[in-house]
Amino acid sequence: MHILLQNLRIQQTVNLPTELLNTLKREGRRKGLILFDVLEKQWISGQCRFDKAGEGLFFVYKNTEIIGVGSVQQSPTTPPTAGIGLLQNCYILEKERGKGCGSQLYQKLINFAKIEFGQLQIPQQCPYYEQLGPIVNLMDQQPSLYFPKS
Repeated sequence: MHILLQNLRIQQTVNLPTELLNTLKREGRRKGLILFDVLEKQWISGQCRFDKAGEGLFFVYKNTEIIGVGSVQQSPTTPPTAGIGLLQNCYILEKERGKGCGSQLYQKLINFAKIEFGQLQIPQQCPYYEQLGPIVNLMDQQPSLYFPKS
């Protein structure tokens, strides 16, 4: 059972709040993760701005502090017309885990992805991917959620 955080909000961003990323970057570096450094570098260079159809970068805020991040991008391994998204960059600060923010973030990202994509690829290292819904893993393909269009 998760204890829901008070003063929690998950917000899509169009500007990378680099000064607020410092806590995430410090924790990531201690764990040997370069996720936040790469995210910042790609954003600054213009290589990845989450500005294509269906893409979004979301931050989890507790009051004014960023405690997590997650994104949805077009799958880099398929043509944009394929309608396949990729769940990426998901991370919650260790001190905030076990309180439901990761689950809330994943649900927000999935609901966002459903608008544009018919399929959302899930990284195998995603700790929650089995809890996200009916995951389909076809042959050697990446595990995916499928969103039937009505």
